[in-house]
Amino acid sequence: MTWKTLCLLVAISCAAVLVHGYHPNAEDAAIYLPGVEKALNHQLFPFNEQFFASHAHLTLFPGLIAWSVRLSHLSLYPALLVWHLTSIFLLLSACWYLSGHCTENPSGRWAGVGLVAALLTVPVAGTALYIMDQYVNPRNLAACVGVLAIALVADRKYLLAGLVLGAGLAIHPFMAAFAVGFCLLFGILRSGKLEVAGAALFSPMTFFSPPPSPAYHEVAASHSYHYLLRWHWYEVLGAVGPLMILWWFG
Repeated sequence: MTWKTLCLLVAISCAAVLVHGYHPNAEDAAIYLPGVEKALNHQLFPFNEQFFASHAHLTLFPGLIAWSVRLSHLSLYPALLVWHLTSIFLLLSACWYLSGHCTENPSGRWAGVGLVAALLTVPVAGTALYIMDQYVNPRNLAACVGVLAIALVADRKYLLAGLVLGAGLAIHPFMAAFAVGFCLLFGILRSGKLEVAGAALFSPMTFFSPPPSPAYHEVAASHSYHYLLRWHWYEVLGAVGPLMILWWFG
């Protein structure tokens, strides 16, 4: 990556924040931010910390952000802004790297990066998630890891991809697990072992975790985005449509 490419990626990252906004206390920040504050000051939240601790203890995210605050001597909110800009930069850099496997045309590569930057806060089909939230959180960092790992698998750099995915699992185990599954399937397909890939598609996933309790299942069932068959037609189109567009241009 040249200095010119690096500077353009930084400029697009800053422009993306100007377009989509920055809201450090919005939505799920109420779960992730207290974990960071608790790591910085253990006297905070003496009561009911289980509200956020159930998430915070599963990820290195609070400790990572708190460590960076101590190291940089920045206050918390400027540090969060730097992390947010960094996460966008890392995602767009990974997209630039991956787009090199799709086209050798430099304009085409930058068009791909620019498209992602323009759509960061567009909901992804029926998943109730954005490509990237308007505040720093473990999902944003896991998105960077996932795209980078796919590009590394495409380059057949499997060991490095495994290390990157391991870092993603330490940041957000649930989101990174999807990237791990995709990279495994992608690697199998690249090896030409289609029968193994077919078997993997139909393998049960219950061995990854114990079955949920009836109460948990009832709560999950109240959110339609967990179940593909409950999506509206336009949400399904949002998942299938981009693949059809890519196939057409390909």
